[in-house]
Amino acid sequence: MLIKSVQIQERACGGVSKFFRNGLVTTMPRENLSSVISFSLLLICLSTSLTVGWISYKNSKVILEAQTFDRLTELHTAKTAEIERYSEQIANQIHL
Repeated sequence: MLIKSVQIQERACGGVSKFFRNGLVTTMPRENLSSVISFSLLLICLSTSLTVGWISYKNSKVILEAQTFDRLTELHTAKTAEIERYSEQIANQIHL
């Protein structure tokens, strides 16, 4: 069922708007309408912030994992070379 709302009259002093819904005239306080709009804007801002934060987290995680893997690979290569040099040094001392 499609509900059409058409504002037909607004009272400036009372802060009340009249709406025509399903043949009935109802009133809606301005405070309620401003609360709904404020809450909607809050939800939009919150969802946008959470989305941007999640995307940033995922991207940062991938980048940090790649950097950590590269550093560990460099450390492995350096330690392997150091152990090989030490082994050669010990082998040379034994043959003397």
